[in-house]
Amino acid sequence: MVRKKICQFSIVHAQTDSRVFARECKSLAKDFDVTLIAVGEKEGLLDGVKMIPLPRISNPILRMLVGGPLVYQKALKQDAHVYHFHDPELIPYGILLSFTGARVFYDMHENTMGDIAYRGWIPKWMRNAIAKIYKNILSYGNLHFHTLAVVEKDEMAYNSGLRPGHFTKVLNYAPLHELIPFRIENRWEQTEARLIYAGLLEDHYYHFSKILEAIYLLQKEGIIVQLDVAGKLDQNQFESYTRLDYWDKIKSNLVFHGYIPQQQFFELSRKARIGLCLKNQPDKLTYSHERKLFEYIGLGLPSLFCDNAIYRALNEELEIGISCSLDDPRSISEGIKGLLADKSVYEKLASNCLNQAHQKFNWESQYEKLKSLMLMGN
Repeated sequence: MVRKKICQFSIVHAQTDSRVFARECKSLAKDFDVTLIAVGEKEGLLDGVKMIPLPRISNPILRMLVGGPLVYQKALKQDAHVYHFHDPELIPYGILLSFTGARVFYDMHENTMGDIAYRGWIPKWMRNAIAKIYKNILSYGNLHFHTLAVVEKDEMAYNSGLRPGHFTKVLNYAPLHELIPFRIENRWEQTEARLIYAGLLEDHYYHFSKILEAIYLLQKEGIIVQLDVAGKLDQNQFESYTRLDYWDKIKSNLVFHGYIPQQQFFELSRKARIGLCLKNQPDKLTYSHERKLFEYIGLGLPSLFCDNAIYRALNEELEIGISCSLDDPRSISEGIKGLLADKSVYEKLASNCLNQAHQKFNWESQYEKLKSLMLMGN
């Protein structure tokens, strides 16, 4: 029997992206013939996925004008049964591909319409108009393709312009088979007061300097915590941290690892007592929980995260960590203290994480939905 051909493509995401490649493509490759066209240099097979490289185009205008036609031509040559794209810039090409008779999916990772208000390359006076144009284009495109939406509630999808019956929620839960080898028993006993974080450090939703100040506030109270940081750190960012008044007092407690492979980050987590989630969108724009939270849950690692409504609701139901105001270093420091204060409370949170990972919050449950969609007739 000939396996159905799936072509995934993106002009933004790297070939090793944690959702596009590590979750979706690698899982689908067990049941389908999968090609990924994405930013990177790898050509040929990787973990059962046929990789086709694209150049990285940093300028967003050039990316649309040059990258869009380029990836469309490469995708068209694959003559796939299913096309699955990941960037809002590619919606017009998704519509075009639907006319080939192939089934087309748009993977909506984020609240793009809300994010437009924070895009520095778009003049402020144009942002509302562009957001409305995007919503209308998505709503029209949704007649030609099915959308995989990373949203907590259906209303959030409707607010983005998606149509009832034309989207399926496929959430960013973590793959248990990758996390289980890095779990440790009796984490409270096995670890010191060490925090861990991986991802962006500074942009319109991320403010790592607030974490640094919280560590300083804890130190002033006699509470010493260590912090492992994984992620790209440019020289300007680092220099801005060194100019903080309290830098010399906390620098010995920080380890910047730079960008490291995901498996190496999971290995670092074996020494950690607290996982940090740093993304801090305005409440009205927060449509989903960040991927890292589900990785911490799968590792059995209690975490600190923002106090937006969907995070509070999840934590009130499941008790997997502590929410705090990520704009307020004092609130962050109090949250860290809360996770370090009581062994029995901590162990309950860690146990809840593991139980919930097996009951619901695992990629394996989401893959079954994804696989069913891919098996639907063209």
